[in-house]
Amino acid sequence: YAYFRLGLYSEARIHLRHALEMNRELGNRARQAHNHFELSQVANSLGHFDEALSHVRHGLRLCQATGSRGAKAWVRALELGCLARIGTYQQALDCSLEALAVFRELGNGYGEAETLGSLADIHHHLGNYSQAVDYRRGALELNRQLGDHYTEADTLTRLGDTYQVVGELDAARDAWRQAASILDDLRHSEAAQVHARLRGHS
Repeated sequence: YAYFRLGLYSEARIHLRHALEMNRELGNRARQAHNHFELSQVANSLGHFDEALSHVRHGLRLCQATGSRGAKAWVRALELGCLARIGTYQQALDCSLEALAVFRELGNGYGEAETLGSLADIHHHLGNYSQAVDYRRGALELNRQLGDHYTEADTLTRLGDTYQVVGELDAARDAWRQAASILDDLRHSEAAQVHARLRGHS
């Protein structure tokens, strides 16, 4: 998890695969499912979207027996993110509505923020930029309430990207500056990408 937060995705994957193998030997199905979900996030960050979806679905099979609505909602949230990245947008939207309703019912702010961010990604790719901005702002508000600084920065970066597409360059630069400041404070490797956006639209 620490490597993942630092943007060192290949290192994170090595440790997660080791953890998964150990949990298989121990017969701990719940932890195996969790490892698959973490590996899905790492694969997404590396751009390996089919691999990410495969991990989500392995995790789903492992956690189905638990009957936990929260766990199933997380599976749907992760699945919709994968589906959005491979361009299966309608199926992703169907997953998102189910997950969002459960997270809100359970008062799970982290899950709600994750789902809102994925909804923003979907609508951005579909060209529904106004809706993308609305969902992104909703996710941003929750990120700030939760004190999740890395995800706040990621949300701001993506918000800036949407503003840039519709020609609102002042708003885009403002979002990117905020994101860059947070990532600089975190000493995160993704800071360089955000600074590149700012230089390209100065």
